[in-house]
Amino acid sequence: PGSEGPHPPDPKRAFVGEPDRLSFVSSFVPQGEYGGLRRYEIGLDAAGSGSGRLVMKHRLALDAAVPMQLDGGSTALLDGVEALRVRYFGPLDQDAAPAWHDSWRHPVNLPLLVSVEVTFAQGDRRQWITLVAGPALAP
Repeated sequence: PGSEGPHPPDPKRAFVGEPDRLSFVSSFVPQGEYGGLRRYEIGLDAAGSGSGRLVMKHRLALDAAVPMQLDGGSTALLDGVEALRVRYFGPLDQDAAPAWHDSWRHPVNLPLLVSVEVTFAQGDRRQWITLVAGPALAP
């Protein structure tokens, strides 16, 4: 489990998976925005109360060096989140068997599956069922 893989993170990659966030490029265009490839990032924005907000940020994917907050938008997905854990299933190289990893930094391939677990703030009665999805290059 938890292998960092043989490759350092590269923000120019179309898919970058970290233990507490993921970032990907998509042709999906939010309503009211102009077309083109966009980089999306899903992760936690910390709040002062100790719990955070699960957010999705986006910006045009023209320049990987431009910070997410400079030219895009942000959508709150869920409030009162204490922790986010993202895991990635797939082979890190062609000779390896698929396994679960805490990060995904493969230079070319997408993971076969992505698992998303949310922990709510203490005292919050909501329950999260682990979400597992297979990323795809086309619908």
